[in-house]
Order: sequence, then structure tokens, then C-alpha cells
Amino acid sequence: MKHGHKDKKLKSLGILRKADKTKPRSPDMTGQLTIQRHTFEAIAKDFKTGSKVALCNIAGWRNTDKTGGGCLNIELSARFRPSEREEDGSDIFDFLFSQDDD
Repeated sequence: MKHGHKDKKLKSLGILRKADKTKPRSPDMTGQLTIQRHTFEAIAKDFKTGSKVALCNIAGWRNTDKTGGGCLNIELSARFRPSEREEDGSDIFDFLFSQDDD
């Protein structure tokens, strides 16, 4: 990786291409998804709580593949969770209004 980007997490990306339908219930598109460890671990946290499902985010972009064919690039990510802050009993208002006027 280039200098300055070492803390940037790689994304869990995949691609879907039009599939040849052999039956009416065959998928319209098929492809593969590469899941990065940090994405997997974030999603796995939902299962550690005893949940039977994990809610994830998915995004897609229309694109053209190397052969010139149409495809859909996709990204899988864990759902957003605000970072946990240390609880010290104060809040943003305590911080804002406790500042000394210099």
C-alpha cells in the first residue's frame, strides 16, 4: 500500500454479471463477493449476541467489465454503528459550557 493509506480498510467488493437463464427461476445475475476480515468480524458481532440474522448494507454501481459487457459492482458492509465513547458522566453540553473564557 502507498504511504499514508496504511490505515484505510479494504472494502468487501464483488461483481454481478448477467446470467444465462436455463429455467424460469434461474437467477438473472451471478457473481462473486470478496469479504474482508474486518467486514466479516463486524457482521459476526450480531451473531455473538444470539441473533439469528445480521443486518448488512449493500450498494451497487452499474459498470462495464473487462470484456465490455455490462455488470453490477457491489459492496457489502456491516451496518453503521456509532463508536462507543467512554462514559464519564458528562456530555457535549458539559464540555461546551465548562470552557473558561480567556
